[in-house]
Amino acid sequence: MPARSSSSPQYAPALQALAEVAMEQGDHRRAADLLTRQATATDEPAERMRLFEALGDMALLMLHDEDRARTCYAAAVAAAQPLEARHVALLEKLLERQDLAADHAGSARTAELMAAFGATAADRAARYLRAARDYLAAGDRVRARAAAERAIDSDPYDVDAVDLASGLAIDHGDVDGAAAMLTRLLTARDDRLPPAQMARKASLSYRLGQARAQRGDLRQATPAYERAIAIAPESDGATAARRGLVELLRAADDPARREAIAPLLQANHRRDRRTRRSRGVDDEMRARKPRTPGAPAELASPAATPRRPPACRSCRSTPRTRCATTSSTRPRSTAIAR
Repeated sequence: MPARSSSSPQYAPALQALAEVAMEQGDHRRAADLLTRQATATDEPAERMRLFEALGDMALLMLHDEDRARTCYAAAVAAAQPLEARHVALLEKLLERQDLAADHAGSARTAELMAAFGATAADRAARYLRAARDYLAAGDRVRARAAAERAIDSDPYDVDAVDLASGLAIDHGDVDGAAAMLTRLLTARDDRLPPAQMARKASLSYRLGQARAQRGDLRQATPAYERAIAIAPESDGATAARRGLVELLRAADDPARREAIAPLLQANHRRDRRTRRSRGVDDEMRARKPRTPGAPAELASPAATPRRPPACRSCRSTPRTRCATTSSTRPRSTAIAR
């Protein structure tokens, strides 16, 4: 008769008993190994999930083993079938361990699972957006784009989601999809971009013009570029929009329209010059900072270098030294008075 495997459910009570003995002896790691075998041998999903979650807690509190805890929590999530809202606390435990381990692919999958249980559309969009960014960090741009699009499905007017998803769509050549989501966001009555983010809105309007131009809709690309310039003329988005307009005007057959090229180029030139001047001022201000203690003397700024006190008018000696004229040590004011 073939020997039964030690992972058989019939051996679970024996493994539990051995684990209790190991715990009484203070051998927590051996106890964890035995309990892991018990959990692996358990066929009932709810009990299997409970055991692996308890093993994850044990790995953290007793063994201080982050990797083992992450593995146990992942096994518990896999055993939770079907996954329900009551399992969100378990998912949060797993996500925290994955974040600490920089397991971007794992945290992306967990965030996607948690998104299904978001209380509001904004919560679900935020979870999917988190998953998209983690997939990007893991180098998986295909899954990142899919997660970003699910974020937009949850909340079509989430600015961060539209920003990420439209950029990924353009990178994948889906200019129609990018134009559709950008148009919906930028023409919405409920503008979620506050005045402080007008530069970002200009960048999104430029991206809309770029998407329209790439799909050959030059007539609609022009107003998108013009809106980007009007929204925030000194922003990077406006600068890129002026370049896009220059390209469209150069490709046009109308000589009268080409006259608008020069003002656009001049505007970008003035902005570049102001930017360089601003950077020069910043560099000069950094150079004028006082020397920190221990820094080389030659790096000290003129303002930080102490001035030498004036010499005595009679013998040219410095104050508080023995003056040759008065033959005594006196302040400069006293020597002059005498």
